[in-house]
Amino acid sequence: LGGWFERALESWRPDIVHFQAGYLIGAAPLRAAARAGVPSLLTLHDYWFLCPRHTLLRGDGSLCERIPDDPVECAWCHHHMWSDRDRRMEALSSGMYGALVRRLMPRAERELAQVRRATMCEVLRLPRRVIAPSKYLAQRMETLVDRERLYVLPLGIDPTPFVAQRSSPRTLHGALRFGFVGQIRPHKGCALLLDAFSQLRGGAHAAELHVYGAVPQDAYGEQVRRVASSDARIHLHGAFANADAAAVFASIDVLVVPSTWYENLPLSILEAYAAGIPVVASDAGGMAELVHHDVDGLTFRLGDADSLRDRLQRLCDDAGLYRRLQAQAAHRPASDIEDEMRTLFTWYEEGATVS
Repeated sequence: LGGWFERALESWRPDIVHFQAGYLIGAAPLRAAARAGVPSLLTLHDYWFLCPRHTLLRGDGSLCERIPDDPVECAWCHHHMWSDRDRRMEALSSGMYGALVRRLMPRAERELAQVRRATMCEVLRLPRRVIAPSKYLAQRMETLVDRERLYVLPLGIDPTPFVAQRSSPRTLHGALRFGFVGQIRPHKGCALLLDAFSQLRGGAHAAELHVYGAVPQDAYGEQVRRVASSDARIHLHGAFANADAAAVFASIDVLVVPSTWYENLPLSILEAYAAGIPVVASDAGGMAELVHHDVDGLTFRLGDADSLRDRLQRLCDDAGLYRRLQAQAAHRPASDIEDEMRTLFTWYEEGATVS
């Protein structure tokens, strides 16, 4: 990638380069831009520069609340906590198994973890601006990026497809339609939502759950299919084209974002509010910055199915709660991509003119 990017820079001769994240791109293109003397900006979308797994989720599913001082701890998490065997051994030994593995870790593996940490620190010094779409992500990056180069700039969307929905107050007819929109992966919490929803009892409104996203052909996907097939209120719609996003949001009354990791700034939440739809979301990361509890949505304890079920039940039981949350959601200013672009182009011009 670095070699390809060097040749591309020679051919294109850009005034400035704007990198989007590091995951799947790596460090080499950032270095290539610096060697060519081309100023760069970097927008972060996950935790790849902090975490080899890029989600801050450990192999046992727990959240990494503090980056270990010793990068060998990250190597243990990245390479040795994926298997059921390692997780069982760690639990049965009350942590002694992991301590032994870290102590006996091959030298090459230990050195690789240390080189990765040093490389991340090095390349993060290269961009003139490091941009975080959420305050939470910026906060987590403060140990690796100088404060004067670290900026918060929320993402924007094109609100045009959702304008018609936003301008027309929603009226509930029959069941309250909860929706999940996005990747069906463990860190996105779809199975957690299905677990919580399946425990809902009758209320002022009946409830339906509409899941939009490709169900993978793996154990997690099978779990999702199994729960859905046992509850007639749950509907799996599969993947959809981006052009159909407005139609998807028109088919639901409440968006649920049950992610079990520190989401950065989910675009699905921005789209829901653009359409005037209240949101139920985990109370962590960028999700907690977007959803104002009991104002334009509800938040619940991250990873807690009982807490999520309680929020969904409240909406089913209280007919006035949905109307109040929906009215506030419809009055939120849309996160317009034009605002984001105006700021970015100002930074492009500044960066390109600085010698």
